[in-house]
Amino acid sequence: MANLTIASLIAAGAFAEAPMKQEITWESGGKVNKAAVYVRPASYTTVTQEWKGIHENQDAVAGRIAGYICNQDGEQIFSVDDVLGKAEEGRGELCAELTVALFAAINRANNPPVTAEKKSPKSSGTKSSSPESAAEPSPKPSET
Repeated sequence: MANLTIASLIAAGAFAEAPMKQEITWESGGKVNKAAVYVRPASYTTVTQEWKGIHENQDAVAGRIAGYICNQDGEQIFSVDDVLGKAEEGRGELCAELTVALFAAINRANNPPVTAEKKSPKSSGTKSSSPESAAEPSPKPSET
């Protein structure tokens, strides 16, 4: 087992990567809209922001959108108040379809599909026996 060092962490890919570009589509006002957004990979910053938001009774969904959706340089583009429609007078909250599209982009960036190469057989956690031993009854304990 190797010692934990910055070099070993770099080799293991343990540091968050650059934001990932995601294409989103949503409908609003009868019109189909498309946009490119950037999504931060989950990292120390995103996790601690979520925990902090929970302790401050912040809306968790709005906090997640604000924490993960960014520009190509990784800079936040929404505040929680932007998402909730409280940032500017006269502008409401994000529409439901855009919210769902943003959440889907966050999920795609942070939970990429597992390829056949990465899949590993999973154990059910139970021990199986051979068909022969399953057919043989267990001896009954003797009564003394």
